[in-house]
Amino acid sequence: PCKPNTETGLKERGFEFLAEMERLHMIVDVSHLSDRGFWDVCGLTDRPFVATHSDSRALCRNSRNLTDEQFAEIAQRGGLVGINLYTPFLVRQSDSVLDDAIDHIERFIGMYGEKIVALGCDFDGCDQLPVGIEGLGDMYRLADRMLALGYREETVRGLFYDNAFAFIQKML
Repeated sequence: PCKPNTETGLKERGFEFLAEMERLHMIVDVSHLSDRGFWDVCGLTDRPFVATHSDSRALCRNSRNLTDEQFAEIAQRGGLVGINLYTPFLVRQSDSVLDDAIDHIERFIGMYGEKIVALGCDFDGCDQLPVGIEGLGDMYRLADRMLALGYREETVRGLFYDNAFAFIQKML
């Protein structure tokens, strides 16, 4: 599991599960893995994989967030990263705003393009969200903010749906 400063990777049973997932063509999710576990997955898989709800560690130092090198690995394999809206993954302070989430989106889009990024909001059990977002019903605020900042409608649609749908279709 992902814990601060852990070097623990996959255990023998994890390697077995990973091999079976590869054989079955299941989508592997690395969002809850330690750094070592992430690299274990990279060394043992050939298929693209996903980090369903992880942000940029360069912007917010949290062990659950991805380093630039990890994001690059996912992107180069044709994987997908879902931006998490949980405040402790967006910023170090106790409150976050929509622009904090947009900063993480911009960082990843700026590195490898917009098709690699989606939203992986983590609403189930997430008790600290950006101001103005209390759940799925408020997500229009993020879309409106992005459009107001000059993002193309195609980019916003990609983040909200199209990119994840395309990834899943590719993997089936």
